[in-house]
Amino acid sequence: MRRRSSLPLGPLRLLAALATLLLAFAPAASLAFGAPAAASPAAAAAASQPFQQENDGVIDDTSYESPEYGYTVTWESPWEVGGDTVSGPDGDVLALTADGAQLRLTGNVAEGEPADLLESTIASLQEALPQLEVVTDERDAAIPSAVLEGRTNSILLEVRTVADSNVADSNVFVLVSLQVPTDAIDDALTNAESVLVDGEPIFTDPSEGGEATPEADTDTDTETATETETDSST
Repeated sequence: MRRRSSLPLGPLRLLAALATLLLAFAPAASLAFGAPAAASPAAAAAASQPFQQENDGVIDDTSYESPEYGYTVTWESPWEVGGDTVSGPDGDVLALTADGAQLRLTGNVAEGEPADLLESTIASLQEALPQLEVVTDERDAAIPSAVLEGRTNSILLEVRTVADSNVADSNVFVLVSLQVPTDAIDDALTNAESVLVDGEPIFTDPSEGGEATPEADTDTDTETATETETDSST
């Protein structure tokens, strides 16, 4: 097992911004969030020339293993690997795209708790794009998550802890970010059900698995009302 020093949350703010913003948002997407359309020559070059390296962690068309930290990701169609998938000093980044949605899973070591990384990421994004508004905040959940909305696009975030990583005595977190047009969130989340991190689907909280669904609650209420009406008529 490798042992690496944990990064403090300060540098991870930059990492989070790079992973979820600079790599993810093309000029058109930035406009949708209300930001200027300016793009640096370096950013334009990166968009037109996908990053290539010998070991980026991609195993085949539907599976990935983090080169540094050992966690796995699997997915199904329509997701495809993006050109900016990379493993380097700033962490392991897996980029996936599908039907206009951009999904990124960024793994790195960090001090603190998953909620701290989520809060830092939100702060970085709002600093870069002040128009973003937090509309769902689940920082206290077992898997902290949040949804931010811009003018026409939204960002869904969650932070997962890698239970069995390649790094000794350090916390390894996976920051999951999904950028998608707001009116296509439902379709994107349906597609995201096939994306698994170490066998667990993203954007789901295992602690909620035993709770009754709204449909079940509605059915129960209807049955109770029907029984009450029957008893009254009798």
